[in-house]
Amino acid sequence: GKDVRVTIGPYGQEPPAFTLERARTEAAALKLRFRREGDFRESEQVARAAEQARRRYTVDDLANDWLAHAGKRLRTSTLALHTVRINAHIRPAFGTRPVSDVSRSDVREFINTLGEQRPVTANRCAQLLSTLFKFARSELEHDIPNPAADLKPFREASRTRILTDDEIRSFWLGLHNPT
Repeated sequence: GKDVRVTIGPYGQEPPAFTLERARTEAAALKLRFRREGDFRESEQVARAAEQARRRYTVDDLANDWLAHAGKRLRTSTLALHTVRINAHIRPAFGTRPVSDVSRSDVREFINTLGEQRPVTANRCAQLLSTLFKFARSELEHDIPNPAADLKPFREASRTRILTDDEIRSFWLGLHNPT
C-alpha cells in the first residue's frame, strides 16, 4: 500500500543518460514487474552484495583458504613446496586481484613468461593455479571459470645424470669402508 520509488537512471541529453521517453518505458516495465513479482528490490540488493563479496575475494584469500584446507590432507613436505610456489610466483602475479578478474590470457602470459627460464616451475605453478580454482568452485562454491584448466605444459628436460668413474669409486669405497 506504500508508494515505491526506484531510481531508473540519470536524465539528460548525454548518450549514457535516459531520455524522457526511455524513462517512461522503463517505469512501465518496472510497474509490470512489481505486479508480477512483488517487491524485488531486496532480492536485488542481496544479489548485489553477494556479487561485491565475490569480487573482493582475492587470489591471496583463495591461496590462504586452500593452504588451510590442503594442510589437513597433504604431507608436510608437499605443502611446503606448494607454499613456496604460491609465495614466490602466484602471489606476486595475482595476489591482490579478485579471483573473478583472473582471465585465461593472464594465466597463459604468466606461465609463458615463467616457462622461458623455468619450465618445470611453470608447469607446477599452472597445475597449482588450476587446483586453486577447482577448489574455489567445488569447496567454496564460487561460480567462476578455471583460467588455468588444460594449459599445454612445457617440455621438461630429463633429470638423469651419469656418475663419473671417480664418483662411482668414491661411492663403493664409502660403502665398504665406512668412517
